[in-house]
Amino acid sequence: MTNRIYAQNKNILLGVIIASAVISIVIPAYAIAILGTVKDTSNNGLPDPKITAERVGEYNFARGSSGTPAGTYSVPVSSTNTYTVDAMKTSYAHARKINVAGGSTNQDFNLATRPSLRTVNVYISADEEYRSAHSTNWVTDATAKLKSSEGWWKEEHGIQFNVVGNSGTSWNSPAGASCSALTTDLISDVWHSPYPSGTFVFAVSGQSIAEVGCATNTSGTSHDHPTVVVTDNFAEADRLTMHEITHIYDYDHQCVTGWYDIMETANPSCGPGTGGDTALRIKNWKPAGDDVIEANRLWY
Repeated sequence: MTNRIYAQNKNILLGVIIASAVISIVIPAYAIAILGTVKDTSNNGLPDPKITAERVGEYNFARGSSGTPAGTYSVPVSSTNTYTVDAMKTSYAHARKINVAGGSTNQDFNLATRPSLRTVNVYISADEEYRSAHSTNWVTDATAKLKSSEGWWKEEHGIQFNVVGNSGTSWNSPAGASCSALTTDLISDVWHSPYPSGTFVFAVSGQSIAEVGCATNTSGTSHDHPTVVVTDNFAEADRLTMHEITHIYDYDHQCVTGWYDIMETANPSCGPGTGGDTALRIKNWKPAGDDVIEANRLWY
């Protein structure tokens, strides 16, 4: 079984990702902005929408007004170059404008309501190291890891996660295993046909390994009962879980694209000399990534 792995030297990766967190939060005080209003299909302003303006090498976001008039926004940008501008709000469809020049005004959106949020049922598992470290709280703590990135999934793509069961003490992982080996062992111990309740398994290992997470390959039509494994030794659970769960929607590592994207990677899978820029790996999907997830959001 093919696995996609978030595999770097742990200590180096932690330093780079913490630095990139500052990039993802602190937006420079640019003098130029893109202005508009986010409304529903009846032209009523929508309070507190999220708006992003992106191009290669630049990512900016803002929140629309929650007051009166609702939904008005101003996204700061660095230049009069063109941007891809997306608008989103929980329970509404993702919307986009392309080739929007910095400084443009009246860039209004009308968001259609989604028929419903997509609820994905998840089965939780943890190995003996994690269960021992977290004692009777292991299910609660593992669920918190799963849910740590749910805000992005829910607001941007109308996806939410619902825990429907756990494997108890069934998973006992082999010592010193790679993440791929942990996945193979997990499938053998817990996640095999006939499957327990749940659409995918989210598993946490208490082992300290360099590969801090991996997910089974779900390319094409083979997206049946995937697995996601993360370790407990990574500081930013939201970033890690967002990255790994993204894999099961068939959006893979992005190698030196210049876009700020959760899948930008320095993984060896990119090939010699093409390791991605980890400083670009923020909690964001670039426009092409958003398109993949929207196309596949009903898989689970």
